Amino acid sequence: MAMAFNEEDELLGRVYDRALAARLLRYVRPYRRAVWIAVVLLLFIAGLELVGPLIIREAIDGQIAQGRTDRLAPLTAVFVGSLVLLSALRYSQELLMVYVGQRVLMDMRLELFTHLQRMSVSYFDRNPVGRLVTRLTNDTAAIEAVVSQGLVTIFTNLLMLVAIVGMMLVLDWQLALVMYALLPPLVIVVRYFAAKQRDLFREQRMWLARINAYLNETITGITVVQLFNRERENLRRFDERNRGHLSAHLRFLMWYAVFEPTVVLFGAVTTASIIWYGGGRVIDASLTIGTLVAFTAYMQRFYWPLREISQRYSGIQQAMASAERIFGILYEPEEMAD
Repeated sequence: MAMAFNEEDELLGRVYDRALAARLLRYVRPYRRAVWIAVVLLLFIAGLELVGPLIIREAIDGQIAQGRTDRLAPLTAVFVGSLVLLSALRYSQELLMVYVGQRVLMDMRLELFTHLQRMSVSYFDRNPVGRLVTRLTNDTAAIEAVVSQGLVTIFTNLLMLVAIVGMMLVLDWQLALVMYALLPPLVIVVRYFAAKQRDLFREQRMWLARINAYLNETITGITVVQLFNRERENLRRFDERNRGHLSAHLRFLMWYAVFEPTVVLFGAVTTASIIWYGGGRVIDASLTIGTLVAFTAYMQRFYWPLREISQRYSGIQQAMASAERIFGILYEPEEMAD
């Protein structure tokens, strides 16, 4: 049974729900062809991301280190061409997923609006209009963001991580072990920051729903407010809700601002460790400088998908909370059947 409308706004920390995800996929299904094309494009993108460091290694070890330049121009052309093709594929993929996300947003809002028009007047007495407006605007927008930027991107980033891990082991397993030894603390920190951001985002949503509900009550009842000279008291109550939203948003920004430099710091420490250990092996001639440069490039690429996954994971959980609220309305029985 769906929880009461007033109670669900207070709920924080909802986790991924498979049943809700299945309901959301119903809105994506009409555009599955565009989604599959985007997935194929992302596979090509992941492959091209792996090509660059290999070209750099070949240019350093096969040409520069040997004092040759006969193949340097073709290698440079291939490197630039891969970047141009990568940019074109990224543009096409993002355009497709934004199109799908916007169509899903439109379909969901139309269904929700149509359903609300069929509810009885007593339903709107039980449920503040401001909260219903939040469902139609903010909650549906959260779902659109996940559809256009989240689900397919997470799949691609996971694929990228697996591919990069494999390439690192192929290049030099000893360097790979040095890097992997430093990963567990980073994973713990990323999960902790993602959980904090998720909770604070939900708190923002709670305050935003309160603001919308109070605005609706005040504006629709402005005659009563002025008749009883309640302007100052209403301002105080609105200020309380506004400050609550501001406080939650500032705390969210604080955690978000700390998160990015923390990941960058881990990346810097790992890079320094790899250069220190790999540089010694280059001097001992047990490792080529081209392999060290390529490994460092892969390592930099490794941290980007990790950050993306943590952010998208938080976004998916936010969308699950929004979806639960939206479906809580859609599954209310229509009271104006005739």
